[in-house]
Amino acid sequence: MESILFNTYIKNDILYQLDESEIEIDFGRLSIYEVIRIDDFTPLFLNEHYKRFCNSSKYSDILIPSKKEFQKQIEKIISHCQQKSGNVKIISQNNINNNNYNCYYFFIPHYFPKDKDFTQGVETIFFDIERKNPQSKAVDINYKKELGIALNKSKAYEAMIVNKEAYITEGSKSNLFFIKGHIVYTSPIEYVLPGITREKIEQICAENKIPLIHKLFSKEDVLKSDAAFISGTSPKVLPIAKIENKTFDVRHPIIQKISTAYDRYITQDIESHKKQ
Repeated sequence: MESILFNTYIKNDILYQLDESEIEIDFGRLSIYEVIRIDDFTPLFLNEHYKRFCNSSKYSDILIPSKKEFQKQIEKIISHCQQKSGNVKIISQNNINNNNYNCYYFFIPHYFPKDKDFTQGVETIFFDIERKNPQSKAVDINYKKELGIALNKSKAYEAMIVNKEAYITEGSKSNLFFIKGHIVYTSPIEYVLPGITREKIEQICAENKIPLIHKLFSKEDVLKSDAAFISGTSPKVLPIAKIENKTFDVRHPIIQKISTAYDRYITQDIESHKKQ
């Protein structure tokens, strides 16, 4: 059973309170999901998240609600729980006995980096594992369990996934960016989950004429970088201070420029949502 904050979830437009009489959500069954950050009672980049949900649906043949219903239920759980900030998880799974589906919406525990994490950076590790289908945001319990053990043991913030060809593809719950000189590098899209924050960072690089190259990095390439950062729903744009025993420049001007621009995107998205 996954942790559900406030013991409250929505299933197909019906609000449930979890107690001993409730049937638990079947997290072990094939599912696709999204996690949306809530800021000032607003689901950030909702259109982009729904587009990725559609992409996961296409790759997995799991049905999902309409965009209108998707937004309605997210706003409903925010309103009911009266949560100004946090992460809402949306899970969709096909019914076994018919051509319908169940879609769940609920708040999950989250860890948003503290101010010192943005100024001092975070530690990461390398970890040999591979996501079965990186293009689909599908629930994989074994993948999650193995990574959880490695991160708990190392006390690192994030694990860099090393695939069977010995290339670094993405983080366990984030996308990765490396900086060498004045150039930003990140994995080709076919090797990673297409992150919403990653997409915004690519836009920022284009708008600010920051060279960005899609390239697979080996461990040796990574350790020769000047700076590195992770991106994602919770971490936003977060500098990496250390990978294994190698330290990096957490105050690199390119990271600072991208981070400032991304925060501006968030402010604009909140303002746009409130005008609707």
